[in-house]
Amino acid sequence: MSNTLAQQDCIVPLTATAALTQGQLVKITAGEVVVCTASDRPVGVLLDDVEAGATASIAVAGPVVYMEAHDNAIAIGDTVIPAAAGRVDGAATTAKVIGTALEASTAQGHLIKVAMHPQLP
Repeated sequence: MSNTLAQQDCIVPLTATAALTQGQLVKITAGEVVVCTASDRPVGVLLDDVEAGATASIAVAGPVVYMEAHDNAIAIGDTVIPAAAGRVDGAATTAKVIGTALEASTAQGHLIKVAMHPQLP
């Protein structure tokens, strides 16, 4: 982890589950990149064509920052919401969304990368 809590460029490398085409909106499922459907909330846009199993470059839909996890139950691709003590938790809800976890939490207090895309009122 760098000394800064924010990533200057918002390009994130993630594994593609299938062949994907440049310009597609993508989300994260089970730690891998998949194409969005009309009802999905995208985490970003695919920057290049990529084969299944290869690393995809994703321009995320917001700044990438490190946030402190409330517990170790946050998986890559989870929606994160506010939790106690200024930390974040993973949630299946869309209420109070802060962003999408780009790293898994391994313990309470662990800093994880989150692509911020707060839900607007």
